[in-house]
Amino acid sequence: MSLQGGVVLAVLCGALLHACWNALIKSATDKALDTALIHSLGCVAAVPLLAATGLPDPAAWPYIAASTVVHIGYYAALGTAASLGSYGIALWAMTRAPVAAVAALRETSVLFAAVIGTLWLREPFGAQRALGTAVIVAGVAALRFG
Repeated sequence: MSLQGGVVLAVLCGALLHACWNALIKSATDKALDTALIHSLGCVAAVPLLAATGLPDPAAWPYIAASTVVHIGYYAALGTAASLGSYGIALWAMTRAPVAAVAALRETSVLFAAVIGTLWLREPFGAQRALGTAVIVAGVAALRFG
C-alpha cells in the first residue's frame, strides 16, 4: 500500500492549519471567542466542499454528530482553561487531566486506526504499516512524556 500525494498533502495542510490556529488563539486577547470564530470559519469553508462532493452517507451522520458533540465539549473546556491561564499550559493540562480523556484518544488515534482497520475492516497489516504506526506512536509518546 502506498500513500497518494493528495492524501499526504491533505495531512500536511491539516497539520499546518492546526499549528496556525493554535498560534492565533495563543496570541488572542479573548481566547474563547477566537476559538469559536476560527472553528466557525472552518464550518463556513466546508460549505463549498459539500457543494462539490455532496452530503455524507446517512450512515455517517451519527458519527458526525458524536464527533461534533465531543469537539464542542473539548474546545469549550480548552477555551475556559485558556481564559484562566496560559494557553500553552491549558493545552498541556487538557492532555493530562482525567476530564480530557478525548485529548488522550486524539494522541493515540493512529494506533486505534491501525487496530480497527486491521480487525474490523480486514485491511492488511504488513511490516511497512507496522513500522509507520510504531514511529508515529513513539513520536507522540516522546512528545507527551519527554
